[in-house]
Amino acid sequence: MIFGKYVNRFYKKYWLYLVTGFVFLAIVDIAQIAIPVLVGNAVSIFSNQDSIEYFFNAPLFDPNGIGYFIMAFLGIAVVMFIGRMVWRLAIYKVGVLVDFDLRDQMFVHAEELSVTYYKKQKVGTVMSLFNNSLVSVKDCFMDGIVMMVDGFIMAPMVVVFMFLNNWVLALVSLVPLTIMMICCIVVDKGMTARYEDQLSAFERLSDYTQEAMSGYAVIKAFVKEAKNMLTFAKLNQENKDTNMAYLKYSVTLNMLIELLINSGFVLVAFIGVQVILNFENYDIGSLVEFIGLLDTAIWPFIALGQVIMIRARGKAGLNQVSEFLDAKKELVDTSSSDVVFKGEITFKNFQFQYPDGNASVLNNINLHIKAGQNIGIVGRTGSGKSTLVKTLLKIYNVSEGTLFFDDHDICSLSSKTVRDNIGYVAQNAFLFSDLIEENIAFGDSDSRDDNRVKSAAEFACVSDSIERFKDGYKTLIGERGASLSGGQKQRVAMARAIYKDPAILILDDSVSAVDSETEKSILENVAKLRNGKTTLIVSSRVSVVEHLDGIIVLSEGKIVGFGTHSELMKTCKEYSRVVELQRLEKEEGLSYGQSR
Repeated sequence: MIFGKYVNRFYKKYWLYLVTGFVFLAIVDIAQIAIPVLVGNAVSIFSNQDSIEYFFNAPLFDPNGIGYFIMAFLGIAVVMFIGRMVWRLAIYKVGVLVDFDLRDQMFVHAEELSVTYYKKQKVGTVMSLFNNSLVSVKDCFMDGIVMMVDGFIMAPMVVVFMFLNNWVLALVSLVPLTIMMICCIVVDKGMTARYEDQLSAFERLSDYTQEAMSGYAVIKAFVKEAKNMLTFAKLNQENKDTNMAYLKYSVTLNMLIELLINSGFVLVAFIGVQVILNFENYDIGSLVEFIGLLDTAIWPFIALGQVIMIRARGKAGLNQVSEFLDAKKELVDTSSSDVVFKGEITFKNFQFQYPDGNASVLNNINLHIKAGQNIGIVGRTGSGKSTLVKTLLKIYNVSEGTLFFDDHDICSLSSKTVRDNIGYVAQNAFLFSDLIEENIAFGDSDSRDDNRVKSAAEFACVSDSIERFKDGYKTLIGERGASLSGGQKQRVAMARAIYKDPAILILDDSVSAVDSETEKSILENVAKLRNGKTTLIVSSRVSVVEHLDGIIVLSEGKIVGFGTHSELMKTCKEYSRVVELQRLEKEEGLSYGQSR
């Protein structure tokens, strides 16, 4: 058994299953002890020539008759069958329920953790927690509990019967059994450390494998298969070495147990003969009974060793699970009633710094966006464009200043309320390995409106591409939308946001992978569809935002300009410089194309 703040509650929650399992397991253990006692009595009867004839002719319920022995063995078999079935259903069910509850708790916690956590932890590391670490904890609540009960209930009972049989042989037998227990306790600490090393090595291997599989196209493009294989081989070797280190402890312990068990049998056989010769009332049947009891005692004492190994793995797994569940949510969330935004956004003396950063990324942001406006955001790479719009999603806490939606301070709103009112489309669109229609209606699949799905796809200029697929909207796309082109993925992601029809729509450089004609059509459709609703469009291309109601110009985390295209051309040097550079780039591109 293992204890910790994340598993202690299960002993109380599932106490009925545990008690039921303990009781029936104890009944089975008692029945097992009865078998060598009966066998010993039978041998004693057969060793006496005068008792053999009576044995076959005795009344049915006579303890010295064959009928009694047959009924006793049949009764024991039935009791053990029913008992084993009940305790396995009860105790193993606890293991399954603990795994279910912990897995559910971990998944909910994983969704609540901040973006910063996932920047520090790789996907493979988190996945190994849901696989190896949880399985180790689950085993403690299944085989671990069974072995513990056998070890701490059956072992003492067998020892009592051994002393009742013959105290000399019992003392002799306890010597190797006690040494075996001590070896298990000594090895426990080393096994726990080796298993933790094993889990860490497997995490690193999982991380790299997952990353390599995701980036296989890049690896092939740069012909780095050999280098990739060398790195994998190194990590795989580390994983093998840690497994072997743990295996050495395990094999050593098992060999010691086997050696001590065999030594015990040899001692009992040798001394047992002397006991028969020197004890008047001790016969061959009693010795057979004792050897049977010793054989029965081997399993609970082995179970004590095995439970230490399972507990060592469980402790290591629980430590990692606890570390994950202890990871604090950096976002300070509140419970608030559902609020429907009108679309007004106000920044007042707003400043933002990433939780793991040393300097502010956004400084002294003062901005007012009216409900229903279409606003563009431009600036150089690293100017803070994406950071500005992501602060609207309440992914991070407000560092300094205030941010209002209509008259509501973002700090007074729950993250759910904020995100229910906002649709966000990132440059690197993420799609699930599911049907296209399910991706578009994401979060609303139970009440999906197929007409809305098709309408959203049309507005995102992706309907024609979808309908060219054999299964149309029911086409199953690969992991992360692998079967779609970059432009198609962006447009499906945009259709997903349009389907949601939020009060505020954010397009974070989300038309960068489409051609200029499609880009123009998408923006025109968005303007028509979202007439009267707020839309923010982040782009590095001025052509995307120049016709909008207003344009925000960012430079080094500060707003250096805000106005229409014509106003900014007159008042903002940064904006006019970007416009001129992009005009020259376009002209050079055209002249290059004409010269060809």
